Amino acid sequence: MLPHRALLCNDILFAVFEHLSDREELRQWHEYDPSVEGATTPTYGRQRSSVQRTLAHCARVCRSFFHPAISILWKDIDDVSRVSSLLSTLSHDARELALKRSCQHIPRVLGTLDRQAVRIFHYAELVRSVHGPQNFTTLPGRRPTIPHIEDGCLLPRLDRLRWTQCLSGPTSILSVIPASLHSMHIIFTQPSRHEETLTRTLAEDFVRVFMRRLVVAVPRLRYLRVMSAGEVKESWLEAAGELQELETFDILEQIYSQPTTQPLLRPLALLQNLQHVKFRLAEYAVPLDRGAFPSLRSLTLDCMFAPLNTVSALLSAITSTQLESLSLLNCECPMTSLHVQVYELTNIIRANFTPSLHTFVFAVRGVGLAPAHNQPLLKIIAPLLEIHRLRDVELTITPKLAVVTTSQDDLRAMCDAWPDIMRLHLDYFCPSAAHPRLQDLAGIARRNPALAKLVVPGIDASVPDVYEPPVSDSACAVAHNLRTFNLSYAGWDSTICNPKQLAACMKALYPSAEWNVPSLASPAWCETVEELLRLRG
Repeated sequence: MLPHRALLCNDILFAVFEHLSDREELRQWHEYDPSVEGATTPTYGRQRSSVQRTLAHCARVCRSFFHPAISILWKDIDDVSRVSSLLSTLSHDARELALKRSCQHIPRVLGTLDRQAVRIFHYAELVRSVHGPQNFTTLPGRRPTIPHIEDGCLLPRLDRLRWTQCLSGPTSILSVIPASLHSMHIIFTQPSRHEETLTRTLAEDFVRVFMRRLVVAVPRLRYLRVMSAGEVKESWLEAAGELQELETFDILEQIYSQPTTQPLLRPLALLQNLQHVKFRLAEYAVPLDRGAFPSLRSLTLDCMFAPLNTVSALLSAITSTQLESLSLLNCECPMTSLHVQVYELTNIIRANFTPSLHTFVFAVRGVGLAPAHNQPLLKIIAPLLEIHRLRDVELTITPKLAVVTTSQDDLRAMCDAWPDIMRLHLDYFCPSAAHPRLQDLAGIARRNPALAKLVVPGIDASVPDVYEPPVSDSACAVAHNLRTFNLSYAGWDSTICNPKQLAACMKALYPSAEWNVPSLASPAWCETVEELLRLRG
């Protein structure tokens, strides 16, 4: 009996089975992260197992289903041991013959193997991504083992690999991956409790040798991320500066030891293709050669141990004209000089990156004694207001004291300066008299139709009569893109005289916004949000 015509078109079958694969956002390598919500939760694990079982059942339905279903089933796997465990089922002679094969002579070698070995290598050649990370929590003798391959590679089409590397474990993974691998996420871990803990010198030697071998094994690597929970010093990764095609380098971790990134900066700054960088900035500035970071598009710095003048020195040395995103996290500055240093920093950003910058995140904490006289916020960040292309801005100033002077006109001035703003997050001390008014929010609805997320320190809803938008305002509000509105202080500093009237006004201004009752919020703001939910019905 001839199969149905639909079964003769592999493109249709591939399209059908692709819908059974994992969510696209979890397969995006730059977004796939162990900390991403859902990526490591039991729910996600159950969903993935269910998908794999469904694809395996489809592969057994008929011959027409087999190849499309198997191709998608083996395209993204969680563990390299899934392949090596299949190799362990072969006889000793067949395994030795298979592991000595050359990738250039696959047909000739496979002709000497049995059907089981041919099927295993067929599966291995389908693997494009190994997502991991592997969880080596078993006893040392029961860990998944990777066979050492002297000729060729076990996974010839592998593009992306996340690998957990024990600091005392074998490095045979470097013989499994192809030279064409373009994305790698390495998670260094200490030996388990059943093994001897390495000294710092031995751990450093291991990491340096591993990185040098990695550079030789995959010279065309474009994405490299390294995590270690503080077990590995950044300076041990110096060999990464030899990856001439590297585009993304991410070694940013939330740890509290002194950063040692100084030796990395010079070689990284010379990489012509480097576009995305995340790392912790050390205390002292490193002089960089001319033409530093020529292709940089996004930069994320943890500045907890670096003063603002070190940050300014690094930004001044960057020559890229394509920087689109700049995030300066955990900055610290003496409160007596905070006004001057923040202005100088933002002035450097304005001078160097105005044509290209559209995302700016800045979190600074003042330390020490407060100054005798505070400067207005808009004066301190005046250079930022000249970067009219900004679409995503987040400003956080702590401690929750009057470090800067704010006014009711601040929000309007920012929205006027950034007409295309899509996300605006403001988190700093703001007295009740300086909170945005309902009129200011109505003005945003008119002037900034692209704004999708707005977070402000508080709101001044002290006007007794509800603000009723004119007809023209209502038409604009219907089309407004705002999806999220929050108060960074959960409404405790806000002036809300009539929550029901405020809810009616907010609903009229932002009809498409999603509202959730915040935790630990003030009673007045909770009542406002509850009334908004009721009005949406």
